[in-house]
Amino acid sequence: MESNAERQELTHQQRAVAQLLDAQWDPMGVYEDARGPIAGEYEAYAWRVLKQLREGASGTEIAELLAEIRVRDMELLPGPEDARAAQALADWYRRNDA
Repeated sequence: MESNAERQELTHQQRAVAQLLDAQWDPMGVYEDARGPIAGEYEAYAWRVLKQLREGASGTEIAELLAEIRVRDMELLPGPEDARAAQALADWYRRNDA
């Protein structure tokens, strides 16, 4: 059973992943306009990404997951944002998982 501190850390990590997805990934281009939607457009995917990171997934594996989400959930083609965002996510997790 997780402690309150562990739950808080997971929630903090999930929010950070969601923010990185918004800032680095944005496959639908919703943040291209500074007056775009409020942050959190891709929050629904943050737990899946975080789970993979916590299980030791590489940047390449995260890029594959993001591409899969784009194709299956958004009906978009994979794009260069997948690899760029995946690397940012993997780097962030390595820096913050110490």
